[in-house]
Amino acid sequence: NYVQTGGALVLFMGDNVDLPAWNLRLFPDEGQSLLPGRLEEVMGEEEGRDSVDYFRLSVSYPRHPVFEVFADPRYCVLLEVPVFRFVRIDELKEDAEVVAQLTDVLDRSYPAVVETKMGMGKVIWFAISTSPDWSLIPERPVIFLPMIHSLLYHLTARDHRRFNLKIGALIER
Repeated sequence: NYVQTGGALVLFMGDNVDLPAWNLRLFPDEGQSLLPGRLEEVMGEEEGRDSVDYFRLSVSYPRHPVFEVFADPRYCVLLEVPVFRFVRIDELKEDAEVVAQLTDVLDRSYPAVVETKMGMGKVIWFAISTSPDWSLIPERPVIFLPMIHSLLYHLTARDHRRFNLKIGALIER
């Protein structure tokens, strides 16, 4: 109800996420789902950062408010940070917007950041954890802090059009 009435929710994955339980509670049916799709499996090696294999983050929509600070060609290279583990998602909702993807060495892509609308609110889902065991992003303040700042601003900024009325328009609650 909070999200439907204009609230915002950010979901990060991690070691403590029970995928079947989250699917059961947060993906009951497409219309009422807080998840942008069905959580399928944790991808990547158990060793995490000790693994030789990793995924690359690529921004699908560079002008999205969360990644807009990195849209400048001089700064987009900062996002080239190894991601060792992530949660693969499937059966994306129709309104799901894939903002960023993870790509493996065979150029297979997986959703990394997905935004959906629910009623008047927004949900942004991250396939990665904020733990450095899953990626080096949290250890890079030049990436992590601007990204989190942009994310929070995007989710908390209000649409001022609803507060600006034309002369003579009715004020409603």
